Amino acid sequence: MNKVWRYVLLGFAFVAVFAYLLCVWLLPDERKSLVCTDVVIVVKDSAEQSLLTSKMLRAWLTIEQVDVVGQPMKDIPTQVLEDALMRHPLTRTAVCYERLDGTIVAEVTARVPLFRVAGQNNYFVDTDRRIMPVRSTTATYVPVVTGYVSEQMATGELYDFFKFVSGNPFWNAQIVQVDVRQSGEVIIVPRVGGHTILLGELKDYKTKLKKMKIFYGEGFAKIGWKQYKEIDLRFENQIIGRK
Repeated sequence: MNKVWRYVLLGFAFVAVFAYLLCVWLLPDERKSLVCTDVVIVVKDSAEQSLLTSKMLRAWLTIEQVDVVGQPMKDIPTQVLEDALMRHPLTRTAVCYERLDGTIVAEVTARVPLFRVAGQNNYFVDTDRRIMPVRSTTATYVPVVTGYVSEQMATGELYDFFKFVSGNPFWNAQIVQVDVRQSGEVIIVPRVGGHTILLGELKDYKTKLKKMKIFYGEGFAKIGWKQYKEIDLRFENQIIGRK
């Protein structure tokens, strides 16, 4: 009896699937008569830095002369929208899809700045190790690098340094500026205290910063924050304080 019921159920399932496919084949394609009523742009994960907004991207589509509202949905390749959105210098990814109500949804993620280079050249380096422009409307708070900085250095050793810093809660909160001397040596300006930290070349910085953090906890706790104007970490197994 169990086998009989199994075959009966399989038969019903087959008929249901066949009927569904037949309806899909025979019913008119509603998409053919749909007209695009709107493009909904959603910028995901942009609250932290606020570099990119849906308003900016709408204006960008106008500049790109991409206007699909009022056109039949069947004639709109979403790839055209995606390509236009990806040409915006602050866009990281863009995915577009259609809804049955006649709208097209564009889900966009923004590029995230890791640090800013300021001076003769002014730009961000993002979390993907790429140069990104600074706009007049940009409002973001990341560490600033000044001094003698080439793009090669910015996307190379400085990127590696700030990638490490961003993953370290203590130093991510403490480091607000880095100045690069003409010799290539690096000076750190911390958020707390009236001193600077002479790190030297960007080599073995993890060990140097670990040593400095211990000094913060043990040294400054005894002598106070205002005792030294400069802390020199360039030499192995030494911390030199200069008044």
